[in-house]
Order: sequence, then C-alpha cells, then structure tokens
Amino acid sequence: MADGLPVIVRELEGQGREVVLEGSTLPQRGVDVGARLRTVRTHYPGSRRASTQVLGTEEQDIQLQGQLRDVWTGLQGGALSQMQALRDLYLGQRYCELSWGETLVRRGYLKEASFSLVRAEDIGYRLVFEVSEADEAEVVAPTEYEETTPEDVSLALAALLAATDNINATIGAVNTIQAGL
Repeated sequence: MADGLPVIVRELEGQGREVVLEGSTLPQRGVDVGARLRTVRTHYPGSRRASTQVLGTEEQDIQLQGQLRDVWTGLQGGALSQMQALRDLYLGQRYCELSWGETLVRRGYLKEASFSLVRAEDIGYRLVFEVSEADEAEVVAPTEYEETTPEDVSLALAALLAATDNINATIGAVNTIQAGL
C-alpha cells in the first residue's frame, strides 16, 4: 500500500472494536475501489435519444486479501489473534469504517470474512467490505423546501375558501344570466 499507511477497520456502532492492518499484514496488491452510476433509461417512440434519470452512484464492494504471519509480526499467536479480531468484527454485524489514511475512507459493513489456515502462525485472509457511504460522493438532492407551519396551512386554506366563494358567486351570476335568456 502506498505511503506505508495502515488500513483500519473500525466499528462505528457497538463496542468500537478496530483492527489495524499494517506492515506485512497490509492487503497484498493494494485495494481496488470503484463505483457505477445508477440510471434508469427509457426509449420513447420517435426519439433517437433515450430519456435518462440519474439516481446517484453506487460504490462497489472492496476486497482486501493478505497474510497474517507470526514471523512477520514477531508475536507468537499474533496471526490467530488478528484473525479472531477480524472475525469478531464480521460477527458483530455493525456499521464500520474502512480507512487507509485520508486516501480512502468508506463506511459500510464487513460483508465477508474468510481465512485460509496453513498453520496457526500463517493465515491468509480475504475480507469483503460492502460500501454504504463514501466521503467524496456528491449527493444530488432536490432543493430543500421551507418548513410549513400551521399558520401557513391556515392562510392557504383561507385563500382556497375565498377563491371557492368567488367561483360560487360567479357560477350563480352566470346561472342567473342564462335563466334570463
């Protein structure tokens, strides 16, 4: 990983547990991130161009793969304890934050955690992080409306009633004129 920064998976709810992957336990071959634009497309007869509604972006799952080895950390039982810590995060089913310095910050859920045990001191890991929120994602939202107060509703209803009275008076006048013809 670039700059030697650690990858941290931290619970944002619950116990606040966190696992730090640094040095030799960092994900191998980096981290792939991606997104897709969510759209709905309709082709209307007579139009060469489809009508497209943009519904925002959807982040792709992030996969992390690497090795946990006692020999690299210098701690006996370190690989097993890190595996258990990752497993606890997964089993906790809590909203988490995945960060790699300030380069990558995503929030979501640890969706999968699988381990390949070669020996107790040599364990491969594969994690899948399901992204629910990305810091830099641009939110396209409708313009906010001013909050409606009960007084606003009362004024609107009074205006509607006055308009209804005017319409009824006009209809009465028209009926009177038609009756005289």
